[in-house]
Amino acid sequence: MSNSLVGAASLLNVIKCFFGSAKSAAVASTLMGITEFRAFLERERFKSDRGGAQFSLVVIPARKADKVLEGDIAAFFARHLRITDLIGWMDNSRVGIYLFDAGKQGAQAFIERLSAAPDVPLALDVAKVYSYPDEASEIFSASKSKRSEERLDIEISAFITYRSPEGNASSIALSTKNLSAGGAFFVADEALDLGQIVDIDLVLPLEHLRNLGGKSVLIKASGKVVRKDPEGIAVAFADNRMVTSSAELTGADEASGAVS
Repeated sequence: MSNSLVGAASLLNVIKCFFGSAKSAAVASTLMGITEFRAFLERERFKSDRGGAQFSLVVIPARKADKVLEGDIAAFFARHLRITDLIGWMDNSRVGIYLFDAGKQGAQAFIERLSAAPDVPLALDVAKVYSYPDEASEIFSASKSKRSEERLDIEISAFITYRSPEGNASSIALSTKNLSAGGAFFVADEALDLGQIVDIDLVLPLEHLRNLGGKSVLIKASGKVVRKDPEGIAVAFADNRMVTSSAELTGADEASGAVS
């Protein structure tokens, strides 16, 4: 999809999710949305890889279209989740419960404890439990079933900086194939190594959005290479992001092919 065909609403939604709070309170009247929850899980994976903390994900069937049920779920889990835990929509038919610093055994104990509570709004007997990092592939394949709702096909100029094992910095100019709140796929002739930590400059062409104060917006972030194939690399974003207007772009950003 060309940049000219990408609507302002779609880009604004990406920006909103990209910079949205990673820890929306579970006591809210609705659960964290699909895109936001997916981005949250990606950030937690990145932090776990760097710090070694474990977490678990409990996945339970539920109907997103049923707003009464959604309110009951939010109210119920507001009474039973720790402040470090979070609940959100995996897709339109499942909710996910993120349990910080909990292995599979702890997550199973959590389900058993909830099952004994009154007025449980979900079928806990069919809940599935995944632990990270032991079951990383299961967690992130489970959270991708509605990718079309989370990922925007768009070509955006990018500038990636990475370091060699010896500490030497190198930079390459790339473009995205798709973008979401949790990560992006970059078209690249040379694939970086899996696990490579990178710094990223993304230039979003928002000339039609006057209130953003420029013809383009620069997003600065860091991330980790989580997949590579002959076409390029997939990067999961960390939760450190910064945005500037086009007036603040540096020479290096302009060299990356920024849209003016």
